[in-house]
Amino acid sequence: MKMKRNDDSRPFMLLLVGLLVALLAGCSSKSPEVSYYSLFTAGPVKPGKTEDTATVLAIGPVTAPDILRRSQIATGSGAGRYRLSDYHRWAGDVEKDFARALAELLAGRGDAGQVVLYPAPQKADCQLAVDILAMEGELGQEARLAVSWSLLDSRHQATAVARRSAFGRQPEDAGYDAWVRAQQANLAEFSEEVGDTLARGGCRVRSSSGQ
Repeated sequence: MKMKRNDDSRPFMLLLVGLLVALLAGCSSKSPEVSYYSLFTAGPVKPGKTEDTATVLAIGPVTAPDILRRSQIATGSGAGRYRLSDYHRWAGDVEKDFARALAELLAGRGDAGQVVLYPAPQKADCQLAVDILAMEGELGQEARLAVSWSLLDSRHQATAVARRSAFGRQPEDAGYDAWVRAQQANLAEFSEEVGDTLARGGCRVRSSSGQ
């Protein structure tokens, strides 16, 4: 008598093979690499004044909203909504990065005296404080930077300048690289405004005696 072959195990084997294939495919797939960005762009620096009489300008403190202090880059329309990217992040503390980039840009002008980061190792003649109000913009659309900033005359312990400034730059494309480059350009434009103000004596407060 001929026995019938039992095929009850076939569906189970097919299922097992399918699970193994899916597992191997999952192991072979790689997660996207994380890209890191900085507002600081190294460039040629003009030699500034080095003599003891050079004005000492301290950059900082720089403050930013909580959403901008996250490591993920936040993009958005400016309507109170942001998108955070897990794969596009700031290379470090964005407030410190902003201050360092601004200090290098001002030092590169060659007419801002000795530029140091706050807190300064020596007493500064002038202090630049910056509050980042917004650093936003959708990818591929205008990247915007808005800041509130002030210059403090340390000699008289008084605010010489207090302003709000806004800048905008159209990125070259819809990528994160272009968005960051646009914000770097906004920061450079801000540094020029500060530098021009300093060149006009913007950090000096006249005392009541006129000195």
